Amino acid sequence: MRASGRAFASTSYVTAPQSKARIHAGLIAYGHPCPVSDLFGARGRALLGSCALPEAWRTSITASLRLIEHLDGEIDACEAELRSLGVAHPYVPLLMTVPGIASRTGLHHRRGDR
Repeated sequence: MRASGRAFASTSYVTAPQSKARIHAGLIAYGHPCPVSDLFGARGRALLGSCALPEAWRTSITASLRLIEHLDGEIDACEAELRSLGVAHPYVPLLMTVPGIASRTGLHHRRGDR
């Protein structure tokens, strides 16, 4: 995996959850519960569009959603590259220490595999 991709992937896994947390915080701050299991799925996006929020929060949520979509696309590309490299790649043991990597990529590294 290219060096810039590794750096971006690790940053993306941190930034996307922070953006999602900011959106949840905005809803809570203005008294909008989240009755859907996935706020960023189709039903959740419809809910976000229908909430009455101050313009500043609406703008922030819209920007955060665009960022999440962009990061998800970059993460998907990095994961596809990891899947194509397979478990034998020397970076896999290190990547498996990052929460969620194995479950998202389908790679399952066992100790001692090379």
